[in-house]
Amino acid sequence: MADKEEKIYTVQGGYYPTGTMPESLSQYYPKWRDAPERKNHPDSAKTIEFLRPVAKDVPASQYIPARRASDKTKTGVETMDTGYDKETMNNLLSAYKTAHEKYGVPMLAPHQLTAMALEEGRSNFGYNNFNWDNPKAYKLQQSLIKQGYDPYAAGFPAAILDKQQLSARLNKPFFHVWNGDGVQAQHYNERVQNAIETGVPNNPKNQQLLQFIQNKTGYVAPPVQAKQPMQPQQTQLPADQQISQNTVEMPDTFRAGGRTRLI
Repeated sequence: MADKEEKIYTVQGGYYPTGTMPESLSQYYPKWRDAPERKNHPDSAKTIEFLRPVAKDVPASQYIPARRASDKTKTGVETMDTGYDKETMNNLLSAYKTAHEKYGVPMLAPHQLTAMALEEGRSNFGYNNFNWDNPKAYKLQQSLIKQGYDPYAAGFPAAILDKQQLSARLNKPFFHVWNGDGVQAQHYNERVQNAIETGVPNNPKNQQLLQFIQNKTGYVAPPVQAKQPMQPQQTQLPADQQISQNTVEMPDTFRAGGRTRLI
């Protein structure tokens, strides 16, 4: 329970893990059982019920301030904070870390995840659901539930896995397929990539968010492959010189024109 004197912030994309939703708020949150993709899935009844994220009130101790990209300011970021919920991010990123370590789901770098969160302006990185019809994604979510993660958090790395596979299959950028398809998704990808290239995740105003994501994922950058030294380019020689270059020099103990050892 937050201290009575602690300031309360409203953030977008925050969710309440199973059993933590105040009864007085439950009517305002869409229920997972009402999602069409859940009702139509044969195994949906096995999944624990939870409430999907919208707005969430969080105390100052659970609030992360950050600033989204802007091309209208000298600093490259907005002048007002967009807030994020530590609890939501912690649950999703912890599940993602386990999915990476135990099941090999490729890990996005902290600055990429930060750019996603900033573009979305939501604590859940824009994740609402995952593709239940992808057997690998569904199996991953179920495995993470068995590891102790709540169904919503367990679906986050499942959604990432599904989109990574789709990205490879369609040969499109991950951020494009994360948002969907078509022109709007293309623009979404361009905005995220531009934010990364211009250093928005590393802006001083976003250091708290970037560091939080780094800490929760435990991300370790893959080793950089050392560049092989350039081999000196050999100049093509005239034919007569090539012959002399390729002639084997015989030891002094051999006669010229033969291989009879001198006595």
